[in-house]
Amino acid sequence: MFSKTTFAPYVVSILFAFTAHTAIASEMGAPTPSNQEEAEGQQNADALLKELKAVKSVENLHAPIQIALNQIVAEGIAELNKAGQTEMAQKFESEWNQNFSETLLNRDLGDHKPLNEWLGYFCKALKAQLGVEKMKATRLYDLMVLNFGIPVALNPQGNELESWDKLEYSKHFVPLFGTMTYWGSMGVCLYIAQTQAQIKPFCKKAAAFAEKLVVATVALKVSDMVYDKANNASYAAY
Repeated sequence: MFSKTTFAPYVVSILFAFTAHTAIASEMGAPTPSNQEEAEGQQNADALLKELKAVKSVENLHAPIQIALNQIVAEGIAELNKAGQTEMAQKFESEWNQNFSETLLNRDLGDHKPLNEWLGYFCKALKAQLGVEKMKATRLYDLMVLNFGIPVALNPQGNELESWDKLEYSKHFVPLFGTMTYWGSMGVCLYIAQTQAQIKPFCKKAAAFAEKLVVATVALKVSDMVYDKANNASYAAY
């Protein structure tokens, strides 16, 4: 489901999360990071913020959103398999891989709310098979954030059916930006864990830290910049 060429922003976030987050180091039984490790962590943090500041137009969102969607769908399919729903899991996996895993965002989104009916059906099936508590525990409810947030984020000028001001746009963009950071970081972390298995148990905490970082620092600024550029308003670099 993944393309290595679109991993770059998330590799930076994972590197930062594992070198700068003392809580993760403590849980791993590792010593507190040294001054050198903290310095490297700060460098990675600066690199992550630089990557995210580069998201100044809608087009730059396509690859990270696709990665996030692929990872959360993969998580849902894995949970169905764990619940013994292997036939259903295979059906959903086949449909996603054949129809949406690479080209979902190339489709016309102008009149779509939500983004994709298949994702809505998939989410309902997960809820029916796994239950509400499992959906919350695994963060599969983030499918709703992605499914309803993406059409707004990719249409800052509005569409034929709806329009929104900068504040309304940010209410959709900021949680979406955080959610796609979480699931994109999860995808990269699990990919790296294929050859470095010792990091796999800590992927969720690292991804959550990366999400918290971008929401607290750059998400709103990026939202305003994307909105202003799309609507031909003046915006300042930050």
